[in-house]
Amino acid sequence: MKQAIFNAKISNGNISVPVLGIHTGAIFNKEVELSVGNQTRRGVLQPDGIATDNGFFRFSEIGDAEAELLIGGTATTTVSSTQIDNRGYLGQQPGDMDK
Repeated sequence: MKQAIFNAKISNGNISVPVLGIHTGAIFNKEVELSVGNQTRRGVLQPDGIATDNGFFRFSEIGDAEAELLIGGTATTTVSSTQIDNRGYLGQQPGDMDK
């Protein structure tokens, strides 16, 4: 699997990747490794946190920070296929976006 590393900003409980601009949303629901200071979390990225094997880690717990975001290849959290519809979104039912 290919890997990509981005500089990310965590602010007001949310994450953004300035270099991606309006395409930041494309990184959500992907397996990532997020390093903030000397802490690294692995899991599935959501707009307000990371779903890890040890529960959900909220960005609001960090405050404002610079982070390094590695996408692909290293995360350990698994998501069952029943949680992902045919478009790859967590928590939506097939057809929700078609209405």
